[in-house]
Amino acid sequence: MNIDLLGRIKNTQLAFSKALYPLFEAIVNSIYSIEESGRSDGRVLIYITREEVLKLKADEDELKGNIVGFTIVDNGIGFTEENFKSFQTSDSTIKSKRGAKGIGRLLWLKAFEYVKVSSTYKEGSKHFKRSFEFRSTAEGIQNPILSDNPPSDSSTIVELHNVKKNYQDYIPKGADIIADRIGEHCLSYFFIKSCPDIILIDNGEPEININNVIKEGTKEDTSIETVKIGKHDFIFRSLKFYEGDDSKHKVHFCANDREVFHENLGTSIIDLGRKLMDEDERMFVFHLYVNSPYLDGIVNSERTGFNFKEEDDDVHNTELKKTEINAQISLFVKDKLQKYLLEIKLKKKEKLNEFVSSEAPQYRHLLKHVDVILEEIPYGITNERLDIELYKMSTKIEQQVKEKSTQLLNYDIDDPDDYEKYHNDFVQYLEDVNDIGKSKLSMYIIHRKLIIQLLSNRLKKKNDGNYKLEESIHEIIFPLRTTSNEIDYVQQNLWIIDEKLSFHKYLASDKQLRSMTPLKSKSQKRPDIVVMNGDLYDQHFLFVDSEAPHSSIIIIEFKRPMRSNLSKPEDDPIRQVYNYIREISSQAAETEDGRPIVINDSTRYFCYIIADLSTELRETCKDHPVTLSPDNMGYFGYNPSRKAYIEVISYDKLIIDANKRNSILFAQLGLPS
Repeated sequence: MNIDLLGRIKNTQLAFSKALYPLFEAIVNSIYSIEESGRSDGRVLIYITREEVLKLKADEDELKGNIVGFTIVDNGIGFTEENFKSFQTSDSTIKSKRGAKGIGRLLWLKAFEYVKVSSTYKEGSKHFKRSFEFRSTAEGIQNPILSDNPPSDSSTIVELHNVKKNYQDYIPKGADIIADRIGEHCLSYFFIKSCPDIILIDNGEPEININNVIKEGTKEDTSIETVKIGKHDFIFRSLKFYEGDDSKHKVHFCANDREVFHENLGTSIIDLGRKLMDEDERMFVFHLYVNSPYLDGIVNSERTGFNFKEEDDDVHNTELKKTEINAQISLFVKDKLQKYLLEIKLKKKEKLNEFVSSEAPQYRHLLKHVDVILEEIPYGITNERLDIELYKMSTKIEQQVKEKSTQLLNYDIDDPDDYEKYHNDFVQYLEDVNDIGKSKLSMYIIHRKLIIQLLSNRLKKKNDGNYKLEESIHEIIFPLRTTSNEIDYVQQNLWIIDEKLSFHKYLASDKQLRSMTPLKSKSQKRPDIVVMNGDLYDQHFLFVDSEAPHSSIIIIEFKRPMRSNLSKPEDDPIRQVYNYIREISSQAAETEDGRPIVINDSTRYFCYIIADLSTELRETCKDHPVTLSPDNMGYFGYNPSRKAYIEVISYDKLIIDANKRNSILFAQLGLPS
């Protein structure tokens, strides 16, 4: 049978992320060769070849270039006639007992342009030297040379030349990282007494003895256990790595004692997202190596994956799905690292309770699901991220409650047993609905607290010594130059002044009277006055109460914080609201749908003036039928001729009263205010 080498290489699969696998294949071949020689002083030397780079400056260290190749040297049995024949045979079975698929050398040409091989060996009583090149050509072997050689130690040199561009980006630049990858892939070999010394050499850098790295980086209590999965035995080798910068805990799936691929344990066990600390306060990562004759039998020809059955396949009772294996691995790891995971869980629970208690009480109802939450949020999560995750969980639970309500409405009760189930489901439903209601109320009162803080900050003196214009206060209560037809309920904060103000039919904020839909007015006046000095103006909004048949009109007037210039009659805020009353009462009014609004002797006006109680404003109030409030922070009174209730509220009183009302809600929910 003829073999199309180019087609065979083309059909060989090697993901870019597995760019080091050709190197691993060469190293394993060297280990096999040394084992076959029977020697006890085996050595595998791995030389890194880098591209040349120019120095930026003469006195600077030379920059490290990209890795373009590797040279692997061993003192094994060498390329004997039998081994060379096997090399030329596609899918050779000569090393099948070791799990070799006979195509490892094809991976060389998958990632590298060409390979050079030079080997000395002894066959019978004679010594030989064999050399050749291996390229992506129809023949594959080029320039083969076999010659007699003076007596010498056996050795083989494999040079992997010119890594292909698509793979180069996936080869780490650091020799230490490559050493770690070699150790991970070939780990099982390092625990064999006859394992040769494997040394990585990067020009100009200290040699890295990978055997020592493994020995020093792992703890002596490495354990090996047999775990039954289905009808198959699996060998689990547990290791703790104390060296290296890699913080990922991993499970390595192996075939014939060689890693095929690895996965991050933190993906399935969320608390394994960072290094753990042992009883000696040393940081480590946990690695689990999984071997089994079952895995040996289903590894693919490239040794880059396994032919697991698909999840939706009907499998024979001796076959396993990967999810079944993963489930057993998770149980094993959780048991193995139980004391570390318990400590993490307690820390997460403490953080969760503290966050909910002090910053996010709207999620208090989720604490009954604390075990589920702790399984889904990672250790070390930030408060910002925790808030997002809890919001997702709360939304998910709310959706489930809505679905439950639909089920309850569709209940068909035929016998007493059905009623008992319905009753139990209904009681649980009410409990869940109550939790959700408390959560939403908690979110709302926290929102109110933040709005009060924002308003308080707006009242402070700016860096230039001046105070913000009343416009900045107004926009917190209600957006400027808008009406209630344009603004959602959640966008206004009328409750700061009075909770009742949130209930109205129509509201206009900083608008001309002629633009107010309920009024048939042609007046271009707007409830806002420009004073002579030009830097102060008053913000107003007007709305019609929903109480029928006797309508009431409410006017709110804001003054700039700490304003004291009220020397002119037109600056008198109480007179200003009287002027608005006069202007409004002279107009015919109607609702949005054209029904008349009666503005007559029965119409009442409620006027709120929000301002700091300067000495001048206090004197002005004495000229009107208003009385100083008992707390000395405002005035109130009634003008019968205008049928207007007047209330002057200082900004301090506005903040204090709003906080008091909000604190009552905190107290009723048992939340820290």
